[in-house]
Amino acid sequence: LLAKCLYRHHNDEQSAHDQLVNYLAKHEDGFFHASSLAFGANLTSPLIAGDFSRIRALKGSFDLDSNHIKRTARGKLEKVRLDGGPTKQRLETHQTHMADSIIFDGVGDGEAIAKLIRFYVTGIGKDCRSGGGTIGAVTVTGSDVDRSIFDEHGNLARPIPLSTYVRLQGEKPDAEFIERGRVKPPYFFDEDQVDKAIPNRIRRFVIV
Repeated sequence: LLAKCLYRHHNDEQSAHDQLVNYLAKHEDGFFHASSLAFGANLTSPLIAGDFSRIRALKGSFDLDSNHIKRTARGKLEKVRLDGGPTKQRLETHQTHMADSIIFDGVGDGEAIAKLIRFYVTGIGKDCRSGGGTIGAVTVTGSDVDRSIFDEHGNLARPIPLSTYVRLQGEKPDAEFIERGRVKPPYFFDEDQVDKAIPNRIRRFVIV
């Protein structure tokens, strides 16, 4: 999220990634002290699982290409009717979670980061341009404890190299929490990928 804000601020990808060290403390193993997103929840506002629907255009030239259609158990393609012509509307439903707040833990200049988020971010998530993930007020709360790598329950709070996890925890996580990838932005690059330990996809922070 911070890298995206810095990209919009500088309009240059390399400058954005170079500037991260001015906002966040860096771990000796090459990743930043910044957690993945956690949903805030309490007794009156619990985390609610639901779904989000929207209308999209189905383009026959791309969406119905045989490479993008799931095959049957026998390896054959299902028949698709195009009553609406080469471009057809469809209703898509995606799983989502609803919460009053989202929380990030980090070690760095919280006020400077919040200022960037307030200016450049109105929503979070891949459907933010369609009204999903809308955010309002951005606040900063100080803490004497670093929860950016492991949360208050000792659970992993962000992806870290597998070797670092083993050194800190004394053992590997379950196989479902190990994957190959980068541990610092840009995450979609193929270079510098490592085996990494990853947190639960849905993290919840209980606000007392």
